[in-house]
Amino acid sequence: MSYRKNIGKGNAVKAGFKLAKGEFVVVMDSDLDVDPKHIQAILKL
Repeated sequence: MSYRKNIGKGNAVKAGFKLAKGEFVVVMDSDLDVDPKHIQAILKL
């Protein structure tokens, strides 16, 4: 999916959820405020 202009973070996340095909969806900011290595631990909960 591609947009000609910035649609905002909320709308971008919403569009991503519509396209997601996996069992889980992880939403992260690109600044890596949360270390990606924590994803595995979260999925084990």
